[in-house]
Amino acid sequence: MIKFQNIGIEFQGKWLFQNISWNIGDNDRIGLIGANGTGKTTLLRIVTGEIHSDEGTITKSKNLNIGYLPQENITLSGRTLYDETMSVFEDVNQLFEDKHSIEKKFSKFPSGSKEFKELIDTYGDIEEKINKMGGYTIENQAEKILTGLGFDKSDWHKSTKTFSGGWEMRIALGKLLLQNPDYLLLDEPTNFLDIESITWLENYLKNFQGGVILVSHDRYFMDRLVKRIAEIEVGKLTSYTTNYSGYLKAKEKQRELILKAYKKQQDEIERVESFIKKFRANASKAKLVKSKEKMLEKMELVTIPPSSKKVKFRFSPIPRSGDKVIELKGIEMKYDGKKVLENINLLIRRGERIAIVGVNGAGKTTLSRILTDVIKPTEGERKLGVNVQIGYFAQKTLEMLNPKNTILSEIERVSTNESESRLRTFLGAFLFSGNDVFKQVQVLSGGEKTRLAIAKILINPVNLLIMDEPTNHLDLTGKKVLEDMLKAYTGTIILITHDRAIIDSIADKVIEVDKGTLSIYFGNYTDYIERKITITEENNTLSNIGQAISRAKKLKKRKKGKKTINEISETENLIEKKEKRVAELEILFLDTKLYSDMEKVTALTLEHKNLKQEIKKLYKEWETSLKS
Repeated sequence: MIKFQNIGIEFQGKWLFQNISWNIGDNDRIGLIGANGTGKTTLLRIVTGEIHSDEGTITKSKNLNIGYLPQENITLSGRTLYDETMSVFEDVNQLFEDKHSIEKKFSKFPSGSKEFKELIDTYGDIEEKINKMGGYTIENQAEKILTGLGFDKSDWHKSTKTFSGGWEMRIALGKLLLQNPDYLLLDEPTNFLDIESITWLENYLKNFQGGVILVSHDRYFMDRLVKRIAEIEVGKLTSYTTNYSGYLKAKEKQRELILKAYKKQQDEIERVESFIKKFRANASKAKLVKSKEKMLEKMELVTIPPSSKKVKFRFSPIPRSGDKVIELKGIEMKYDGKKVLENINLLIRRGERIAIVGVNGAGKTTLSRILTDVIKPTEGERKLGVNVQIGYFAQKTLEMLNPKNTILSEIERVSTNESESRLRTFLGAFLFSGNDVFKQVQVLSGGEKTRLAIAKILINPVNLLIMDEPTNHLDLTGKKVLEDMLKAYTGTIILITHDRAIIDSIADKVIEVDKGTLSIYFGNYTDYIERKITITEENNTLSNIGQAISRAKKLKKRKKGKKTINEISETENLIEKKEKRVAELEILFLDTKLYSDMEKVTALTLEHKNLKQEIKKLYKEWETSLKS
């Protein structure tokens, strides 16, 4: 349990937040939300103890282990991926070294000697600690987590220096998960993950036994994971027992109630002021008038929360393109002799709303650059349809903004025949209101630059939008703006994003890029996942049938071959018997009472080791028998 009581932080003479009281349970799943700059990361760092509050107290359960993944500033050693990952098990690794060291000393002393008994005691203590820390399963744990986060076994012996920033964050996340802390504090963990890794992390966290506090701009992720929402707004924290979608509904309902209360209070104030004005000069009513004036002075005014409504803007009519927007025929793309895309045939039709998905490095960006004619394929043909006008948002689009320009002058640079008034209304739809339009580009955040770059693309009428990861720097509000814009847009859309909520809302077709080829699924993200599950189940059924046929053929072959069925069956029975004994021993090792008899511990440990070696040998014999 973690408990905040009246926590406050002061920053540059102003309170970032004050009087925050918050209870975090052992198995809570909390989404921490709020506008940029409200103090979400600061609050996480108070939980970890990195910084201390200026007022209030925080109480934690004794010996609490808290794991924290920051948004940036990850430091790695430069070791191999495997060594870096396994470094979280330094205590376990040292125990194994100590254990092996003792094993070498056993033969030096007689079994009944004092020295031998002391070694046995130490050995038992070490074995108990190893079992408690899950020492015999650490490599399997590491492999599962690294694979889930997108690493291949071939990456294990690469230096961490060879990985990009996003992959370094994955390494840091993997190490954190392997530590299995009591609480996981994750600050934007999905920013550097593809859809497959996000889905894996989501399922991992669902089964995680501790508490989770999550800062994320991924609505789909939060909806499927969190059970509570904690919102920091205007220096206060409000808790909602629901997921993010439920929070939005509760927030809107709360706003409606506040507006009703505000209107009721204003009507009451108007009535009282009218009474005071009417009877101020009436001596017989002087006492009552004074009472009414004091009542107004003491009245706690209802304040209206900031409106979530956006400025509405209607797009100019877009020119109509031909029915065939872009066609790819026999496309192949190679980089340094390696095929990225192979034999791609694709037809994009007018009005389609397509999401392109796939793991990082699958070729999604390469495909988008071929579609926009930014690069030429190694082989094949790209045909652009009649009257197709492309608006392209690339991952490097933000670098093309002029840092010295204001927001308004930057969009004036590309707009055609638009008045300043209309441009300011248009920018308002992208959350740039009032004097914000006079800010220089160089002072904008990543999310603000992204919104400006998208606005520059959409200010002129184009009938094909190709967008490669436009959501990377957007917060929840920015993503909602993009989603609303894409919904209102009447042209053709090709969208690469790992934001599953936007795919669900926008797409009517999903194209998966995998191993250089394309697979097409009709519908949105939910439809795509359901179809993938169905295909997997169908393939498993076919695989089981195939395996049954294969086994039957092998049995028939064995009857005629050198090894009989009985001989193979005997080996299988022996393996099963020995594996059962290994399982029994491993259960025994978990019982702390066992370690009161160290001679028995030594004997059982030796038996366990010998059985593992025998099973390995029997499996080799069995595999040889099947091949013969």
